[in-house]
Amino acid sequence: MKKVTIGLVTALLLSGLTYSPAFAESDSYPGTTSAELVNEEELQIALEDEGISLSDLEATADEISVETTSDLGSGEIVRSTTTLSLEDNNGLFSLTSENAAYSASYSMEIQEMSDSAVAFTMTDLETGESESYADDVGYASVVPVLVLGIPIALEVLKALVVSTGVVILAGVTWIAATSAIDALTKKGSTHQHFRALIFNGKLVLGSGMTLNSAVTWGRGGSNTWSRTQAGAQAVAKGVKNGLTPVGPERDAGGRGKFAHYHPSNRSPAMHAFFGMPN
Repeated sequence: MKKVTIGLVTALLLSGLTYSPAFAESDSYPGTTSAELVNEEELQIALEDEGISLSDLEATADEISVETTSDLGSGEIVRSTTTLSLEDNNGLFSLTSENAAYSASYSMEIQEMSDSAVAFTMTDLETGESESYADDVGYASVVPVLVLGIPIALEVLKALVVSTGVVILAGVTWIAATSAIDALTKKGSTHQHFRALIFNGKLVLGSGMTLNSAVTWGRGGSNTWSRTQAGAQAVAKGVKNGLTPVGPERDAGGRGKFAHYHPSNRSPAMHAFFGMPN
């Protein structure tokens, strides 16, 4: 089993670090559980493959929080908490040694988190020191805590990719449609229309919007998802200035397909999805 090993910087990590306040907790929505967004077993397996143990998991319609422990390779146990916001592309990461000899906290700006690539920037909340990571260039920090924090945060984000329906592309957060719909229902969102994207053959949803915004979004050739059939029909109709849309229809090819409308003459090439899959 491969470990997150940064043994060469352990001595530096044990000195000169100041305490950073714990992160403020966000309110969770009643009835929303981690099972809706995160497959805990898959998350645990993915972390264990990298020598990281899952200590706790919390997930709501707003955020996912993962607590872990890992071995630096020299017997020093490090505890970390990674909190990923589902409302934007930001996150928080905290790091504490087992004997509390050091503790640090960081903000995270995630540019991409998918099965294709992971890229993010971490900033120390105490010192303002920043370091970026991208799959194609790695990282070259000489700051000891960031050298340690980046590989742990990286493996947590990679584990979330395989265990959740969450992806971040170009700084925009998308959630697998079925997970998003369940969470939105419990959260009680008032939005009727949402940005939609077909990613790796699956429908993912972004932020909510008004009917007028959905029509504008669709006119650019982008997909939408609406809570109701009437809502999706209104979007597709609005995209072509009131012309009768095509549909509803559902693509062939097995289960998991969403019914949808197309604008008149199927132009622009967008889908106005609605409801749940078959």
